Amino acid sequence: MACRLRSAWRIFLSGKQFHRCKSVVTYSGPGTGLCTVRYHSSEGGDVSLQSESPLRKFEWIQKRAPAFAISGENVVILPGPVEYFEELKNQARNASKRVVLASLYLGTSPKVQELVDTIYQTCQTSSQGTQDKPPLKVHILLDCTRGSRGKHNSRTMLLPLIKDFPDRASVSLYHTPDLRGRLKELIPERYNEIIGLSHIKAYIFDDTVIMSGANLSESYFTNRQDRYIMVKDCPQLADFFHKLVTTVSTFSFQLQQDDSLVLDPEFNVHPYEGDITEFKTKARTLVEEVIDPEHWNGNTSQHNHQPHTTETKSHELHYNSPEFSHRTLVDNRPKESRTKPVILLRQDANSGSNTSPQSQHATCLHTGAVQQKDISNSSSNSNSQENIDSESVQNSGSTMYDGKERMTSDLPLDTWIFPLVQMGPLGVTVDEEVTSGILNTADSDMECYLASGYFNLTRTYMDIVLRSKAKFNMLMASPQVNGFYGAKGISGFIPDSYTYIAKKFCEQRDSRGQQDRIQMYEYYKDNWTFHAKGLWIYQSGKKLPFLTLMGSPNFGHRSVHRDLEAQLAIITTNENLQKQLHQEQERLYTQSERVDKTTYQQEHRKVPLWVKIVSITTRNFW
Repeated sequence: MACRLRSAWRIFLSGKQFHRCKSVVTYSGPGTGLCTVRYHSSEGGDVSLQSESPLRKFEWIQKRAPAFAISGENVVILPGPVEYFEELKNQARNASKRVVLASLYLGTSPKVQELVDTIYQTCQTSSQGTQDKPPLKVHILLDCTRGSRGKHNSRTMLLPLIKDFPDRASVSLYHTPDLRGRLKELIPERYNEIIGLSHIKAYIFDDTVIMSGANLSESYFTNRQDRYIMVKDCPQLADFFHKLVTTVSTFSFQLQQDDSLVLDPEFNVHPYEGDITEFKTKARTLVEEVIDPEHWNGNTSQHNHQPHTTETKSHELHYNSPEFSHRTLVDNRPKESRTKPVILLRQDANSGSNTSPQSQHATCLHTGAVQQKDISNSSSNSNSQENIDSESVQNSGSTMYDGKERMTSDLPLDTWIFPLVQMGPLGVTVDEEVTSGILNTADSDMECYLASGYFNLTRTYMDIVLRSKAKFNMLMASPQVNGFYGAKGISGFIPDSYTYIAKKFCEQRDSRGQQDRIQMYEYYKDNWTFHAKGLWIYQSGKKLPFLTLMGSPNFGHRSVHRDLEAQLAIITTNENLQKQLHQEQERLYTQSERVDKTTYQQEHRKVPLWVKIVSITTRNFW
């Protein structure tokens, strides 16, 4: 029985710096399911790792999504909306290469104007560019229906930017292909977003990525609680989301200086007037090329492909500029040699010499640069042990990470990031598959904290939680902190609808006698609203989490089937990052109260009959 492993993942599980080690791998025999990694650390002494760690249960994620190895010291959890707003401005102020923003919409308040002005001023003060250093490029992706609402809207906020910097700034607006025909004519502007929209919240500044569930508007900068994670100095992750935004922009409308919208000339299928099947098929093909793990994780002959257009469009200018072209990990060996190990190396741009992991360190790398070694066919060691000597692999024709800069960070790669994308209307279901897999993998030795600003789990997620052996702590918004609380018209009854859905889940839990294993909480804070979503997983008996999901999905039907979504799955052994995640979880849960069936029996929590009927018939839109 062959035992194949990614050395970086194995040593990552140990919390050691794989780039300072020589590894010895022992295969314990068929049927044992056990590999032992022994290696010599730079501090001296041999260390053994029994890979029965709970982290190993999640190795399968790298087969479904791109994987990026980083140091957890480069990850910062922002605590609240004020810090989120200030960091957005700070990053925009200091950007020199690119600013790429993907959000549902851009507000029109003074704070939002302040952010737009900051980006504008950065464009003004940045140089016009040279051959070696192109000027700052700005690209913004929003949802078309939400971004076009009202006379003064997201589009009008951004017109000065594209008028004054036509070659350096562009704005794209995604329109769901499912809102068309009579449906588009009949549904009022205020409600047409229920059919589907772009819900991605990813903010890229040079090589830093801020992922969140928060939009770019006043409440999200002041008193609307969400989650915000900043990954610093990770060019590959930034490139991934830049390319994703660029690709979605290709089948979106392009905002013109006169506030009109035009199609991308290279994508000639109209989202709501053209053939819906053709639109979805072409769009899905483009997206799948970007998110394919092989595209990023090592089979990189496709990763260096040119844009699908013969002319470079404004929103593609920056991604394809020389400033970023060096980041592609290209396997230049003969095709027949590409199954051989590939080690994490860097080529010195000046001398052309190879730099071994012992003398070079990294802050962000593809898993494609990580060697794989089949130790089942070892003929030199009767005990099925094999020395994986990085120097010998280095001399065997391994691929180089072809870069211009030297990697100088002396930090261990102790954290893995997997970007998960969900585009239900297009048939892209990576996030749903990985999220389901993670929830299914959580076992009796784990405790999960799951939060959603709009608690409306899909049937799949609900069934997994109800039959799981893991402990679950479910956090949702109390009616008073629901974003629709006090809204005019039908929208004002949306909090009641979520109350009814939560009540039905509570009843299902209780009917199975799962009250102790599955606990429910409601977040409440005076004059605040709640929009946080995500997952934290702890090993039972441990005080710090080792896995989190965070981004735009709410675990509901909309997130899976109607909207465009993106989030990060992060697995880490970095204690500082684990502490940040734990503190984040505690900040949210300590601001909540436990609820049970008695909560929903209170007079002020009773839901009108008509709301119950509407909730049942329309819950797939929430």
